[in-house]
Amino acid sequence: MSTLEPWGKDLLHRQDECAFLIQYLLGRYEKQENKPFVLNINAEWGYGKTFFLNNLAIELRNKNYSVVEFDAWKSDYTKEPLLAFMAELNGSLESFFTPKQKQALEILKTTTKNIFPLLASLGVKKLTGYSLDELSETLMSEETQNEIADALEGLTTKLAENALKEHYTIKESIEKFKISMKNLLEHIKTLKDKKLPLFILIDELDRCRPNYAIELLENIKHLFDIEGIYFIIATDSKQLSHSINAIYGANFASEKYLKRFFDQEYNLKIPSTYDYIANLFDESNLLDDEILFSPLESEFYKDKNLKVEIFDILVKFFKLPIRDINQIFTSLVTIRMAWESPYTIHLPYLLFLIMLKHSSDENFKKFMNNKSDTRLSSDILDIEFDKNISINTHRISGHSRSSNRVLIPDLLKIYIELTNGMKYETFFAKYNKDAITLYGNIYDELNAEVRKNNSQDNVETLLNQYHNLVLYAGQFA
Repeated sequence: MSTLEPWGKDLLHRQDECAFLIQYLLGRYEKQENKPFVLNINAEWGYGKTFFLNNLAIELRNKNYSVVEFDAWKSDYTKEPLLAFMAELNGSLESFFTPKQKQALEILKTTTKNIFPLLASLGVKKLTGYSLDELSETLMSEETQNEIADALEGLTTKLAENALKEHYTIKESIEKFKISMKNLLEHIKTLKDKKLPLFILIDELDRCRPNYAIELLENIKHLFDIEGIYFIIATDSKQLSHSINAIYGANFASEKYLKRFFDQEYNLKIPSTYDYIANLFDESNLLDDEILFSPLESEFYKDKNLKVEIFDILVKFFKLPIRDINQIFTSLVTIRMAWESPYTIHLPYLLFLIMLKHSSDENFKKFMNNKSDTRLSSDILDIEFDKNISINTHRISGHSRSSNRVLIPDLLKIYIELTNGMKYETFFAKYNKDAITLYGNIYDELNAEVRKNNSQDNVETLLNQYHNLVLYAGQFA
């Protein structure tokens, strides 16, 4: 049996975490006497739940475990989540068996057949046998109160009879389905190339409509309480709880309600800010984007992407929590998509402006009105920067080179002065005294940008266009 290679771009370093989880699940299955189990993989958006689940599936298949993958979001448009789920389950199970494994295929056929009555019952639009229009017509056609009362009594009786019949139909079909599913699992145990438990992985549940998500969870809990089946469901539990509250009210105990569906919850490790940003860059195909310029020197940041590193450094400068990075990155992607200029984008200054606006619109306005003040003074901006955050670079003295630290405020000061019209001669005279190569990198890059373009643009206009782009990008909700 050929195996697939997982973890091609494990930017969040999840492989070891996955290996631990597999060991735990298999150990639990062996020691818990094959009891059914539902695990919630909980993590916020951007923490790599889908990547984790996809690679978990590959690892399990490589160990000869049968795995069903269901993307709940892709079937969210349907009114019957169970119908969409059963279709995926049936198709996946059928693909597990070879034509020679006829007995397994026959059992699967029986299993599918036994679920039909339940699916049909869920699809019935009216338990009474009448549509709402038909009920209205029946009631409105009676001319007397007695006749209306008789009609209501008859309809109530019919409702009770059909509801009872429906109840027994559903109960019987559930029991038959569970029996046939158990038979299928028992048969899988006899196959040389298959192992139990059967793993069913569900992703993107938190993106679905709340009623769809809840109905799917309810169906799983009632239908698949079967020995030999392990469910692994990835959600952003907080987000799903908020969605449920939007339907049932702010006072509804949604988090407690969700826990009744899961036997256990596993919280994915919170990634480092660098790993998290690298993952965002990779997902947006920006890791190797030549338009985005970072002045960092690779010698000091080995095994690091210089674009990701400058982003991470500025996050630390602004003391931002990881949850704020998404919105900032979205603004960066928005500006990059709208960028038609042949010039490169200087990430330090653009990210500074985006993060400043993210801190508050008021801070952004204050900065724009006092841009000539290069001190980033707390008297002007109502924000507390970590002014000890620095960048490593080279200092050249004569023919020798030594390392040097440049504080972020000093790096930003260069860009701010250039937006205020500092000429190249002044720039060179002012910053070449220290001969720090970081300043030289910025100077050379900007100078090259202006020279290669035949328009009347200069460094001042080049950098000042960032301000409006940040404003426009910030208009997106």
